[in-house]
Amino acid sequence: MTTSHQEPLDCVIVGGGPAGLTAAIYLARFRRRFLLVDSGIGRATRIPISRNMPGYPQGIDGGTLVNRMTLQAQTFGTIIERGTVRDLRETNKIFELRLKNRLIHARTVLLATGTVDADPPTLNVPSLIANGLLRYCPICDGYEVRDYRIGVIGANEHAVREAQFLRSYSEDISLLTMGTGDVSQDTAKQLARSGITLISERVEMSATGQGVYVTERRTDIIHTFDTLYVALGSKPQSMLGTGVGAVVDSEGSLVVDANNQTTVPGLYAAGDVTAGLNQISVAMGQAAVSATAIHNQLSTV
Repeated sequence: MTTSHQEPLDCVIVGGGPAGLTAAIYLARFRRRFLLVDSGIGRATRIPISRNMPGYPQGIDGGTLVNRMTLQAQTFGTIIERGTVRDLRETNKIFELRLKNRLIHARTVLLATGTVDADPPTLNVPSLIANGLLRYCPICDGYEVRDYRIGVIGANEHAVREAQFLRSYSEDISLLTMGTGDVSQDTAKQLARSGITLISERVEMSATGQGVYVTERRTDIIHTFDTLYVALGSKPQSMLGTGVGAVVDSEGSLVVDANNQTTVPGLYAAGDVTAGLNQISVAMGQAAVSATAIHNQLSTV
């Protein structure tokens, strides 16, 4: 493994989604020496189209947005390296990041590593996402499914809240627990009062261009939906942070202060790896705050 003996970089950004690229644009314009490391499999690239991104009245797909932001960052001199940071350590206020074949040293690190959605196990997820039959963010696109027949997959309180949130967009909402867990009687009554159908049986799912078909295994009853929302949870990619002692909350998200610095000095985080509203616009704002705080911190060293 090659170890760099050069002066440590000002910063390494881990993650090349909207948060990481926003930070890169800022740090490049601050004329900082930094590197962005990205695995190339970001969550944003799965978005078929987003119509709640300010500045894009016709909507924009996630891949195009990331590509445009990448070009913008590179225009100002950002160096992007494809790869995975396998380990992060900190010694005497210098961070050491291990990639496959070399070590990188930096005075600060910004984690923009995002979160990973739990996908339903029995569906062709990429195809259904592309066709709008499978969705993950009712805040992002609930407006687009007005009056649809909507199914929400999940059995926990998050799934219940998501079904209730979507109720303002459609009168035809069902919660599918997939037979993996039972909601309480109080929750079942609450769903009924909200006009939400509870489907608690184990099911088989299939899809065509016309919709998603859910068949109850025990009764062979078939339910047809125009779209399904997945509310099975997600896993913040906070492992690099916890490896150097950064504190996470009960959901595994990195805890940050007003400048988006974690509990480890010099280690920052932005986007879906932190707690809060998982939205591209929020991730961008957090990254702008983080990058500016990093620049100011380095200026006082």
